[in-house]
Amino acid sequence: GNPSRTYRDDRGWMELTNNYQDTNGAIFNTGRSITPGNVVLRFKISTGQCSTPDTACNSNGADGFAMSVFQLGTTDELVTLLNNAYTGGGLGYGVSGPYGNTNVQAFHIEFDTWRNVNNGTSQLHTDPTEEDHIAVTLNGDPSVHHLIADVPDLEDNYWHQMEVRVVGEAVTVLMDESIVIDGTVPGLSFKGGFIGFTGTTGYYTNYHRFDDLEVQEACTF
Repeated sequence: GNPSRTYRDDRGWMELTNNYQDTNGAIFNTGRSITPGNVVLRFKISTGQCSTPDTACNSNGADGFAMSVFQLGTTDELVTLLNNAYTGGGLGYGVSGPYGNTNVQAFHIEFDTWRNVNNGTSQLHTDPTEEDHIAVTLNGDPSVHHLIADVPDLEDNYWHQMEVRVVGEAVTVLMDESIVIDGTVPGLSFKGGFIGFTGTTGYYTNYHRFDDLEVQEACTF
């Protein structure tokens, strides 16, 4: 993809892909690494076909985006990893499982707006649902959905407030203050690392926007 397609919109948010085909965008906070342990992440997302968020807009685009935390030693390693990541069904973070053999500790929340069906090229796995969905995946592998929830109105072009809580093996995801995922991932140990967002388009497109990232580390509830 063309990195210039990730930009800060004059209206005040980050846009990952614009409404272009076959694009992957990524932006990471390389100045700060999140420490291992319990964490709360808050951010806003908006995806859809229209350039002005919070306007009604019929959207049936692709592919989606992901918030990732990669445990890596250096920003160079991060750049190399992202350059090797699959677009399309890989959502810009797929580097392991069917998408490669990179061994990385990572935590991902994906906002998937395209039903992947394994085609052997751009989509190397089949999603377990036909609906737009939010899912927790790990270690650069988009094919294994450890926790998943259908969210049919995900690409409605409106801003949605997300909150992700990781406490030990328990993961809770709230969207607009309603719980959409509340489960455990056996063996999960949040390793911390570089936090950021990736977004991809293919033949079908959407805008992929995020804003207002907040991180609370090692909190007790």
